[in-house]
Amino acid sequence: LNFPNLLIPAAILGIGWGRHISASQTTGGAGTIGSTIAQRILLSALIIHMIFAFRYDVVDRFMFMIPTYVLLTIFGGMGFAVLLSGPERRVRWIIGVGVVLLATTPLCYAMAPSLARRLNVLADKERFKPYRDDYVYLFSPWSGLDNSAKQMSEHALLLVGENGLIVVPDSTAISAVRYAVRVAQRDAVVVEPVWDPGRASAVVKSGRAVVYVPPNIRIDPPALPFGRWRDDGELYVWDPATQ
Repeated sequence: LNFPNLLIPAAILGIGWGRHISASQTTGGAGTIGSTIAQRILLSALIIHMIFAFRYDVVDRFMFMIPTYVLLTIFGGMGFAVLLSGPERRVRWIIGVGVVLLATTPLCYAMAPSLARRLNVLADKERFKPYRDDYVYLFSPWSGLDNSAKQMSEHALLLVGENGLIVVPDSTAISAVRYAVRVAQRDAVVVEPVWDPGRASAVVKSGRAVVYVPPNIRIDPPALPFGRWRDDGELYVWDPATQ
């Protein structure tokens, strides 16, 4: 998430020519043999990790690519070493281009969510989780721009009261809600992943609140045996008034 920069071109150069770095700093053939073996090991690891990451058909596939990024950075370092060992004029030019690209990175990522949304890049991949803008979540590298999990969790706590029930079918969102419950020291609040109408009915009949956190705000909440759902923001509260 540091595009645009010279990493990819430098990594390609490092893959092709990186073995000459250590070879030029050693005497005899041992350095060339050793550097060639190291080069092949690193390249094999890069290929294996890329195959591993691309096996996953998920929107945030980049989370599985951290080893790939590390290996690309190693090859990028090799490539830069090759470039910076050349004539002084070329070195100054490469450094200048690198600095300019790094300086444009914040501007690039400030514009990325709006541009991607206009081009409908996510199309059918958008998840529509409560309070989350998928374009900001996926295309902005600064985590401070997305606080959807915190906002969703705090809103659920506000609605549930001191001893109610929060149902969170989403396996990732439920961790955020449980964390918020623990931090707020609201031990009497129950957080469950499965919608059980019988259990929820008992909670409502006892005068406690039931809050439903939808995995997708565009999908209707489950049917109720009595009463109705009252939507509050992007969450739902069981209103038994029409019992």
